[in-house]
Amino acid sequence: MEKLFNPQSIAIIGASRHKEKLGYQILDVLVRNGYKGQIYPVNPETSEIMNLQCFPEVAAITEKIDLAVIIVPAPMVPKVLKECISKNIEYAVIISAGFAELGEEGRLLQNEIKNLIKASPIRVVGPNCLGIFNTSANFDATFAAPQLAKGNVAAVFQSGALGVAFLDWAEKYHFGFSKFVSLGNKVDIEESELIEYLADDPDTKIIALYLEEITDPQKFLKACRKATEKKPVIILKGGTTNLGAKAAFSHTASMIKSSHTTQAIFSQANLIVAPTIEAMLNIIQVLSSEPQIISKRMLIVTNAGGPGILATDMASKLGMELPAIDEKSAVQLRIVLPKVASIHNPLDMAGEAKAKDYEAVLKYAIERDEFSSILVLLTPQTATEVKETAEILASLSKYPKPIIASFLGDKAVAEAINIFQEYKVPHFDDPEIAVFTINKIANYWINVWKKKYPIEIESNGANIETLGEPMQLIQNYNIPVSPSGFATTMEVALQILARIGFPVAIKNVGKFGEHKFKAGKVKLNITSQEYFTQAIKQVQFPVLIQKMVDFPFEIIIGAKRDEQMGIILTFGWGGVFVEDLSDISARILPLTEVDLDEMIKETKIGHILIREKVDLSNIKNIMVAVAQIMTDYSNITELDLNPIKVTQDQAICVDARYNLKK
Repeated sequence: MEKLFNPQSIAIIGASRHKEKLGYQILDVLVRNGYKGQIYPVNPETSEIMNLQCFPEVAAITEKIDLAVIIVPAPMVPKVLKECISKNIEYAVIISAGFAELGEEGRLLQNEIKNLIKASPIRVVGPNCLGIFNTSANFDATFAAPQLAKGNVAAVFQSGALGVAFLDWAEKYHFGFSKFVSLGNKVDIEESELIEYLADDPDTKIIALYLEEITDPQKFLKACRKATEKKPVIILKGGTTNLGAKAAFSHTASMIKSSHTTQAIFSQANLIVAPTIEAMLNIIQVLSSEPQIISKRMLIVTNAGGPGILATDMASKLGMELPAIDEKSAVQLRIVLPKVASIHNPLDMAGEAKAKDYEAVLKYAIERDEFSSILVLLTPQTATEVKETAEILASLSKYPKPIIASFLGDKAVAEAINIFQEYKVPHFDDPEIAVFTINKIANYWINVWKKKYPIEIESNGANIETLGEPMQLIQNYNIPVSPSGFATTMEVALQILARIGFPVAIKNVGKFGEHKFKAGKVKLNITSQEYFTQAIKQVQFPVLIQKMVDFPFEIIIGAKRDEQMGIILTFGWGGVFVEDLSDISARILPLTEVDLDEMIKETKIGHILIREKVDLSNIKNIMVAVAQIMTDYSNITELDLNPIKVTQDQAICVDARYNLKK
């Protein structure tokens, strides 16, 4: 994509002499930002614009053109695009609106240009987009950024309107841009390709994404996994609500919503997920100026108890650590700090704290390995030296340890905030938001350095014609099951009972919906032959007779085959009310050992199992076996193991079902 971001020559097709038109504004921005390449305005109604020779059509330009920026009415775009293809232009950015975003007529027009692109080598950004820029080349072909703010952030935004606001906010959060792309309707070039390019871009330290839908989830996951090994990728996702799920055969399929699969992609790719645009801006302001936050160990320094308590509460909720100050250091700090200071973490110096006191604590913390970040809180009290304290933070920002400020107030701290902006010291009005941001960034860097061992799952070439009953299938993959047997007559049923003994469960294995228990086709804890015979008559043959398993916990492990995602593995709280509980996590194959751990930790039942010191290796072995079954049998679309009964040292499946491709 080098010629897209570093074109040596650009044709502005639809350039205009009228200031109110986009054709003028984009040309003006390109010229005013000092673009050094050749610019060829194209407009049949004039011979000159801004002292540049204007051409009646693309074909009239004799020189080679790297990039075309198209700003003509939508119905004219196919004709113009054909001219660009004939001219062998490699890239085009279609600013023009009026395509699929406006309905069926626009969709037909968009399909027309899509077909033109498919039949030629040209690559296209847009249509209906804001444009692109590259600050290192002084190249700006947008109608949003009259003055380029140079920096290390590359932004890829699907929404042009949100992109405009994001560019405008950057100065307030004291960061700038390396590159910007407005995706628009994504008729050709989409987010995954841009992420691949930006991952290797030396001018880009951070990639920021706003997406409303992901074009190719598997490609996106692969691109992001590689990118986040090199640099942080932050995503703000629009359209996250679930409007409903289609009817499904299994619990797994009915519970997996788009939010679960999206979360799986984000987690497996180690993306930093911003819940709001403000959160994205906050995360970027820290990442763009501060060193890596390599752990969740933080020191909080304050001159007031209230803000320190708020920050501590948030840190506790998020699993942040506040290491204690060792006794030797505490003795030394007591010598220099106010007598009323509380030498703990948070370190509260009270309202008497001067700038020199903050300096003493910060110099101590900078040298200590037990703190990976420092949060400095200040409220403007009568003795507080606000400006001087801000200047100390600015002077210490050169050290390789993240220092984040939260000076509370308005007019009384305005001068300090100006200092922070000048020296790019991250500042937050709210200490809780500061802690939230630090935690997000710490999680990213921890995951970067975490060893991720891939789980090798390859197809064993199983014969899809010999699947057999679900319980027999899972036994073939060494998944523990309770002693059991299938019966179609009372004689066989009594033989099974004699073999496995009381207490037993009886389940109909005919064609019922997923709520077998609610349909009265399951009888549990049968302890007498009289009840056994009666239960079989109620449940009706064919039946599965199982030894009862009385373990305290129930989980579900399942999988679903998705056209876009491939195989999706799930884990969650199981049992009769599995869908009511809706406590589920998901991951997309291929998997790592870290994925299995995170799946368990993301659920409520997972927290309970960890708290009760359950051996999770038994559960993870079943998860891998389910993934292997789905890999081996391409005709299985859905697979449920529910419930799996769990105790401290065992996990036994007592029911399973699958659905086959029709």
